Amino acid sequence: MKKALLPLVIAVLLLTGCASFVQTERKVFHVMFDKNTERSFAVVPGDAAKRENLEFTHHAARTSMYFKDLGYRMIKPGEDPDLVIFLDYGINRATSQTYRRFLSIAVFDQKLKAGGKNPLLYQGEVFSEGTSLNTAKIMPILIDTLMRDFPGRIGNDEKFTYPANFDELVYEKNGPENAR
Repeated sequence: MKKALLPLVIAVLLLTGCASFVQTERKVFHVMFDKNTERSFAVVPGDAAKRENLEFTHHAARTSMYFKDLGYRMIKPGEDPDLVIFLDYGINRATSQTYRRFLSIAVFDQKLKAGGKNPLLYQGEVFSEGTSLNTAKIMPILIDTLMRDFPGRIGNDEKFTYPANFDELVYEKNGPENAR
């Protein structure tokens, strides 16, 4: 997969004149071996302080697009979801000039929880280090990294490379209504 992605990234960079990259690293653990995608879901903040946050709403909507593309169904108002997806993100200082950006999701099965079993089905985290504090540019890349080939290979640290203008490229290709 990495070998196939590199020529595409290079071609995009040559066409756009952009030579800036964002490196990401992903780690995933899950027990989602059956692709039961007929289930409903809701994305909620992993940090309750972000509940009324417009940035969280944007990242949750983007994450939801990936789950809907996989065949999962977003809940309707008043409906209880089969799966609750906790989404968290942030930035920490790594050095005096760089920042460590992160995004994580955890997927919980509400039926397992009601039955007294471990409801955690999926844990995934993605990290990137760089000089930018612009979460509007970085988070779409982190979301794409985490949702790539969902649920992903268990336990492996996988590294990916994206053009820094990833979000603009997706927007141009898919239009504003389908930009993710």
